[in-house]
Amino acid sequence: MRGRRAFVFGLDCASPELWFARWREELPVISALCAEGTYGPLHSVHPPITIPAWAAMLTGCDPGQLGLYGFRGRRSRQARTATLHDATDLEVPTLWDLLGRDGRESIVVGFPPSYPPRPLRGHLVSGMLTPPGADDWTFPASLRDEVAGWVGSDRGYAFDAEAHRGPDPGQLRDEVFEMTRTRFDVVRRLVRSRPWDFGFVHEIGLDRLQHAYWGSLASPDSAESEILRDYHRLLDAEIGETLELLPDDAIVCVVSDHGARPFEGSFRLNEWLRRQAELWLGDDAGELDAVEVAERLRRHDFLRVLLTILGVVDFGMNIQEGLDAPRFHHQWLPDLIAHEHFGFSPDTRALLQAKGHSFNERKSQGQAQGIVYDAKADLLEGGHDKRAPDSAAIGH
Repeated sequence: MRGRRAFVFGLDCASPELWFARWREELPVISALCAEGTYGPLHSVHPPITIPAWAAMLTGCDPGQLGLYGFRGRRSRQARTATLHDATDLEVPTLWDLLGRDGRESIVVGFPPSYPPRPLRGHLVSGMLTPPGADDWTFPASLRDEVAGWVGSDRGYAFDAEAHRGPDPGQLRDEVFEMTRTRFDVVRRLVRSRPWDFGFVHEIGLDRLQHAYWGSLASPDSAESEILRDYHRLLDAEIGETLELLPDDAIVCVVSDHGARPFEGSFRLNEWLRRQAELWLGDDAGELDAVEVAERLRRHDFLRVLLTILGVVDFGMNIQEGLDAPRFHHQWLPDLIAHEHFGFSPDTRALLQAKGHSFNERKSQGQAQGIVYDAKADLLEGGHDKRAPDSAAIGH
């Protein structure tokens, strides 16, 4: 007799604002799960991007431990260009790998990155990064023809919406809706026909539609906003139909990797620094002699500024804590991580050394002063770098 089972519905780019508030009354399945269980916003990883976020969730490792920071990465220390990640870049066991070691069966559909499929105790259909024309997208391999037979359309099983970068909203809507219905149909067929203890399905459709139509939410009566509303209803119905096949005591999770928000502009740090004559590029450097280049490099190590900003913005430090935190520096060449004492924990250092990194501990990795302006309180908060005892933070 099987033990208690669990199923995870992974909805890419699901916004708590829409699921828990704006359209909750129109989503009876999600509303019931919220009423009967526990719900709330999740904090994503840094960076909050599909590949590292889902990989972190299903392995328990953060992006730094995984070496996954986006859709692309360098395959070796010598690689000059980035390539699209695939399952060979995931070097740690997933949840279903660990369950398999304990004799448990899993159904996995769409996990990114899962192409090329790795053997597991169970059944797997690869996800959105499956290359066009690939024919090895299931485990076991024999499952491919079975899935193709279930789909039965000229287009075949869709891993992603081909029109998600295109201008035609009608085409994108049709592709995404058909893709989602097909994917959940495959999931339900596997649930009915295969032994399983753990199930996972990843659906990318919400991400594709919201990238295209998020701005339309400001106009609730627009055609694009209605497409998003209808798609949320579709997902709710597909989840509900799948839940009917699960045991009453099954553990059910509906989760997402990141949310959504409008794109309101960008700040190009390098361009700003160049305009301030604090950064020079290849052609600019030709106007400087070697002594001036060396002097500028001595004065300007922008990573210490960036690390201080990250400490305050992303990790909740005050400006003094951000300045006091140990610093490190790394650039492409020389390929060496310079760091202050206590800059890396022993386990983090060991993980980086296993990936081929070398270290050089320094007494100080540059000096900086900082001032933070609290607009709400109309207050300036200054921080003094203890590495420079004779300096101070001065503002007005």
